[in-house]
Amino acid sequence: MTLRSTRLLPLFATAVLAAAGCTDRTVEFQDLRVEINEPYAPATAMLVGRVHVPSATGGSLSAKVSFGDGTAEQDLDVGGDGRFSLGHTFLEPGNFEVRVEATTSRGGEGSASTTAHVVSPVKNVAFTCRTCDTAGTCSAVPCDAVPGSSVTLFGTAEGGVNALNFRWDLGDGTQPRTGPVVHHEYAVAGTYAVTLLAQDTLGSMASHTQDIVISGVTAVTADAQAATTTGRAPLDVSLVLRATGEPPMTLLVAWGDESDNVYPAYPGGQAAFAATHTYNRGGQFTALFTAVDRLGNQATDTVIFAVDPPLTSSSGPAPQSSSAAAPASSAAPASSAAPASSAAPASSAAPASSAAPASSASPASSATAASSAAPASSADAASSTGTASSMGTSSSQ
Repeated sequence: MTLRSTRLLPLFATAVLAAAGCTDRTVEFQDLRVEINEPYAPATAMLVGRVHVPSATGGSLSAKVSFGDGTAEQDLDVGGDGRFSLGHTFLEPGNFEVRVEATTSRGGEGSASTTAHVVSPVKNVAFTCRTCDTAGTCSAVPCDAVPGSSVTLFGTAEGGVNALNFRWDLGDGTQPRTGPVVHHEYAVAGTYAVTLLAQDTLGSMASHTQDIVISGVTAVTADAQAATTTGRAPLDVSLVLRATGEPPMTLLVAWGDESDNVYPAYPGGQAAFAATHTYNRGGQFTALFTAVDRLGNQATDTVIFAVDPPLTSSSGPAPQSSSAAAPASSAAPASSAAPASSAAPASSAAPASSAAPASSASPASSATAASSAAPASSADAASSTGTASSMGTSSSQ
């Protein structure tokens, strides 16, 4: 009897444990996963796994799944071996928690979850041309240039898995370049189709093609014309300036008298521009016109101005010269008074008074007085004439 009771004890213990509800009723999910061939939205996925139902919780099994993307729950069909699979499409990129739950008609239950990773494919590939200052601040500029100038291209893209790889076809037959930023110089003018290809580590790729126009350099020319190049200071002059080159251009005029003018933002294309100046002193001045285009190329032209010195009051005739000279010329006849010395014949009266020599002295003295008076008047007139003539010569200098 003792041996028989010993053999029945394990069976009795099991029954007691089951009656007390200590049997494991957990429904287990094994190998639960979401399989996605390409993780790019819209992504087609397959939920697979296996359900293990303990024998104590047998009976009918029902299961549901939620894919975590806002779609409704779906029933999950489980095969006789406990295996299941269910397809689903994730329309948007993201990380989604996929959760399954199961129950049995005998009170068994269980749940499990896994994560589906869906990404956006590579898209929105683009590139811009930029210019950067020494501080590293960059701004977008038109993708146009001239031969020999450097073009800086910045590539961008969205989506993809991990870091993206960029590959450039610059359209001029040179070797492809890689990296998000490239610098390139086009040697010949023309239109070049530049293609940027972006690709992720799983093979998703997208591209963008855009034309870059490399225009021929416009030759720099400079032309300056003046309607008047001579005159007396102060002389107002005007230069009509024309130039060609890569705009915007800068025009500079050095007038030759230590005066300079700068005219920025000239549009080029031979548009006429007037520059004015005043020369305030006499001399010969060479005005130098320089035209500089945006690439630093330049051309020059010159115009020579001959300027007479300004008039001054000391260079004109003295007003008193003309009035003083007129009496001098009219006095000239006075020199004819010299015949007054013909009074000398009066001395011939001496024989008439020869008896009285003393008395002859009187006529002689009279004659002498008369003769002396006439020459004195003539000498004064002559002296006056000489002074007037001297004054006219000084004022003309």
